[in-house]
Amino acid sequence: MRSRETGSVATSSEMCGADNPYGATTGTSSSSRNSSRRSALAKNPSASTPSSHTLPRPNELSMRAPGQASPPSEALLPTTGAYSSMRHEQAATTTTGDGGDDRVTPSSLPHHAFPKVSMPTPAATARDASHDVRDTVEYRAAWDLELWKAVQADRFRKQLARQKSAAFADLERSVKRREKEALAELAQRAQGVALREEAAKSVEAQLTARQGKLSEMEKDLRRMRQQLLDAQQRVEDEVRAQVRLANDTIAHRARLLEERVKAAEAQVKRADERQRQAQEDYLGLYEAFNRYRSQQLASAASDTNGFLNVSSTSAALSPALTPALQLEQLRAQWDAEHQLRLDRQEQLHKSEMAIVQERCRELEERNRRLTAALARRREQLRNMRGAGADTTLMASASPVPQLCVDSRKQTVAVPTSAVSVAAAATLSPPPPVMDALRRETVEQIVRELRRLESDRASLVGGSSGALCETDAVIVRMNDRMRHLQQQLASVRGTAATTAVVAVGGGEGD
Repeated sequence: MRSRETGSVATSSEMCGADNPYGATTGTSSSSRNSSRRSALAKNPSASTPSSHTLPRPNELSMRAPGQASPPSEALLPTTGAYSSMRHEQAATTTTGDGGDDRVTPSSLPHHAFPKVSMPTPAATARDASHDVRDTVEYRAAWDLELWKAVQADRFRKQLARQKSAAFADLERSVKRREKEALAELAQRAQGVALREEAAKSVEAQLTARQGKLSEMEKDLRRMRQQLLDAQQRVEDEVRAQVRLANDTIAHRARLLEERVKAAEAQVKRADERQRQAQEDYLGLYEAFNRYRSQQLASAASDTNGFLNVSSTSAALSPALTPALQLEQLRAQWDAEHQLRLDRQEQLHKSEMAIVQERCRELEERNRRLTAALARRREQLRNMRGAGADTTLMASASPVPQLCVDSRKQTVAVPTSAVSVAAAATLSPPPPVMDALRRETVEQIVRELRRLESDRASLVGGSSGALCETDAVIVRMNDRMRHLQQQLASVRGTAATTAVVAVGGGEGD
């Protein structure tokens, strides 16, 4: 412990000797001071101070003289005025390490920076006058060390305060800078959020509009699907009615032909019966003539009158032979005429049978065409229902034209071409296609009119009176022909109106 205190005192004395500006006033050099300090400490170890602020006050110090025992009551040495003023000047002025001059007033130093000095009593002064401990080198070194420690501690406190204030200022500037940056970033983020909110609102408005359009498109699609289903049902009903009408017509014509055949067979039977009756009459007359002749020949052999009798007999027979010859001639003529009539009826029957068979083949072919058209139409409607979700078909969809609406009101069967035209007209095509569709409709109606006229003429002329103008089939055909003529007139009027409007629009442009 003594060696550690000795080393600390020596080091402190060296530092004090190096930093103390008043080292020259002690009257000795630093080396002699150190050697005398070590010898004094070796003799009196209690004179060393372990730490700052632990030295006793000058009026309380008591040190033994070298080589003497410590008396029970040792007087304190008074402090000289020159030494005290030197210590106060050294404590009042210090030089900073960075070259600046820091003025420290005694009032700015803490109360423990200066040891308290109390004036000794006269008795103590008289007692310790011969031994003043404050004049020793060790005391000076300790005092200088304590004063230097106090000055350095105050300087370190001021330097710490300056560094703390600078650090707080830097921290405040950093906090303010970060606050500005945070505010700027917050404003930028708020602006970005506002822009995103506006974009989201615009997108929401667009989505709302698109949702409304989508709902309208769905309504149009449902309506168009319903129209397609209605059109398909109407086409199927019309095709069924047409097939039923064709079957009824074929059955009616077959019945008419069967009746004609039966009538012809009855006429042939009656003619055969008349021919057989005529032949029986002829054979009866011929046998009566033969008997009469035999009787005359038998009577002529026994007659004695000779030539007169014979001549009278011939004169009597001649009136009887004349009706027989006339009857034979009439029979031969009737046979010829009857054979000619039979041949004529057979030819007419063959021709009528050929016509009926040809018409049956035509009706069968037409029935096959109607069946194929119905299958194709069903496939088209199925494809149109499958592609109904397409927006292009929805955009091009329009109300059913008046021509198809008028044709749907009819109960008469529509032909295959008219059915296909009516089914194709359920959707409104683009304007460039309307003219071609209109022309095709006119051609189809004209062909249908011609066909109906030819069928009507063949039915009325070839029925041999079985069908008349008041028959149900002829009346329905007349109504159909009249309706087709009205449709043709309406289509041509619509085309003329469209052309006039187009010309007027072109002139206005």
